[in-house]
Amino acid sequence: MSSPPTRHITMPKSLFSLAIACLYLVGSASAQKLLPLATYTSNTKISAKAKSFYKKIPQYKKNADLYHSQTDIEQVTNSIHDSVYTKNSKNRAFYLYLMNRNMDLSDGSLMMSSILAQYKLIETYPAYFFQYMLDNPAEKKVYFEKWATQMLSFSEQYCESKLNTSGNNCLSEWNRKWKNKLAAASPATRKLADEFAGLLSGSPTFDNSTGIPTFPPTIIRISEKDNGKNIAVHPGNIIEATFRECRGCASVWKVTSIDSNKLHYLREDHKNPSCTDCAGGENDHIFSWEVIGEGAINITLRYFDKKMVIKLTSTPD
Repeated sequence: MSSPPTRHITMPKSLFSLAIACLYLVGSASAQKLLPLATYTSNTKISAKAKSFYKKIPQYKKNADLYHSQTDIEQVTNSIHDSVYTKNSKNRAFYLYLMNRNMDLSDGSLMMSSILAQYKLIETYPAYFFQYMLDNPAEKKVYFEKWATQMLSFSEQYCESKLNTSGNNCLSEWNRKWKNKLAAASPATRKLADEFAGLLSGSPTFDNSTGIPTFPPTIIRISEKDNGKNIAVHPGNIIEATFRECRGCASVWKVTSIDSNKLHYLREDHKNPSCTDCAGGENDHIFSWEVIGEGAINITLRYFDKKMVIKLTSTPD
């Protein structure tokens, strides 16, 4: 009796391509756990710029001027952002670690560059970001909501400059696109992605153990018209103080006194210039702090002969 003929099943090319893409997506998201950091500094495949940046982080934290005065800092940080896309998933975790530390240091145009890199990463390879947060709980605790807060704060500028559309419509469409790329991801990854999308939309996320909803931090916006007023705040609120100033003049708004034990410095930024591609004009100088204490809180700022006093009273929410 003769054996039946061997039958070869050929997968359609389109399905084969889809299968490979799904395997790559799932595989690329794995192994995002940080190794001991010394492992990376001794790794010849880690870029010299990344190693140098890592070694200087303690100095940058002690003296921010060292960071901002470094002539090639934009090139260095852009190099780190680009290296996040390395195919070596073990090394990728280190570049994501550095990307987070750069968020703590950058402001102005460097901050905008950092936030654009955040948008690009999640839009292109969302599994990288969410798996990294799942694999590194300490990083998630500090930076997960910080990513969303910073991206939400700059969503209008991002949408107008990159997509020529309004902030709300842009983010809704943007969320849909990157969430579609997680169809093959694990349930835990998709759940974390839903939490992140909720932070970007301003809707609540829920504590897994208690079911208690949590919302993005409330932003208290302050301007010169609030000089001397007493403003009620709560721990966890974000203070965003905006002042108009001359571009390129001999003075800028500066903080001369602050209750630093009750406020945590987040960043400074400059935006809304009165003219572009020109010298002079005006722009907004924006200071951001997080309320971390209770009681009376005073901030004093000066600009030429102007004096601004911000008076806050922080009480439990």
